[in-house]
Formats: sequence, C-alpha cells, structure tokens
Amino acid sequence: MRDFILIQKYFPYLSKEKIELLKAFCQLLTDWNTKINLISRKDIDNLVAHHLLSSLALLHFANFVAGTTFLDLGTGGGLPGLPLAIILPQCNFVLLDSTQKKINVLNTIIRELNITNTTTLWQRIQEHKEQYDFIVGRAVCSPIDFYHLAKKNIHCKNKNQQPNGIYYWSGGTINTKQFPVPTKIFYLAQQYYNLPFFETKFILYLKCCSNS
Repeated sequence: MRDFILIQKYFPYLSKEKIELLKAFCQLLTDWNTKINLISRKDIDNLVAHHLLSSLALLHFANFVAGTTFLDLGTGGGLPGLPLAIILPQCNFVLLDSTQKKINVLNTIIRELNITNTTTLWQRIQEHKEQYDFIVGRAVCSPIDFYHLAKKNIHCKNKNQQPNGIYYWSGGTINTKQFPVPTKIFYLAQQYYNLPFFETKFILYLKCCSNS
C-alpha cells in the first residue's frame, strides 16, 4: 500500500506495530468490500488517503486519557472508530450500526486483528441507552441531525481536558448557529493535511452532555 507513506508523513510517531495493524485493517476492509459495500467501491483505491487519514485526524488536536469511552455511531466499515481504537488502546470503543451484515464483518476484522478495546453493536441509535464520553461519526447524516440523534448518549462526567461531546466528520459549509451548544470547527486542509481532498473537510466538535 504505497499510500501508507502519507500515514508515516503525518503521524511519524506511530510505532511499527501500529502501522502494521493499520495496514492489516485496510487490507481486510478492502477484501471484505468486494463482498459487502462497506465504503464506496469507487473510492476503495483511496482508502488510505481519503478514509484512514481522515479518521486519524482527530489525533492532531485531541488527547484522551485512559478509560475514555467512545461510541462510533453509524460506523459502517469501522470508520473512524477502528483506526482510532488501534492507535488509542487505552480507550474503549463501541461500534454501532443498524446493518447486521456490516457488524458481522467488523466482528470478524476485530477478531483477526486481535483488537481488545472494541466491541460492536447491531442496533438503531434511537434504541440505545448507554452513555459515553464522546460520540464520533463520519458522513452519517447532516450535522444537526447527528447532534439530535447522539446528544442523549453523552454523559457529563468529564475526565479529559476537552469536555465530553461529539466529534463529527463532514464537509462543505456549515452554520454553527443552528446548534444550541458550543461548537468548534477543525478544518483539515488548512490546519493539518496539505492534500486537495481535504480542502472542504472538517471535524465539528460539539460540547454537550445528556442534559443539553
């Protein structure tokens, strides 16, 4: 995977072991994508440059203490949750999706990679009652719809410097005034990646908890 030079460029501190795990994840995801549509098949050749780099972008501006809990809502092919789980073994991840076939594939990938800090859940978010420190999601729906779906699943017992809330990967333009909670936008091309693909991409942070 020649694109992995980008991972080494933008994340030079990653160990060889973690790089190899990320490569194995990408290979498994590529293989499974021929059987079930986990990510767009038109974009599978750009898995590293477009999807893996995007998922790991959170690491450029956020640090998480041991025991931090994440829910990856609408995880699909395990993005962004599984790459983050590989790099953050001290944190705990739940990958949630309403499509059983996708969850079955993720269970297989997790077993093959021996990832021990991640579980999966086949469920609709409307039925899910557990609460987490952070909820992450990538291109699931509109940012405001994602906020309304996810806010009930965030608790207010902060353990990180960054208060509990939502990190949502999106693109284009956004009006932050539509959100009733504090927001921050991290523009990926302007701040972190010198790549044309990321020119309109950002991660939206919403500071919120269960009673927001």
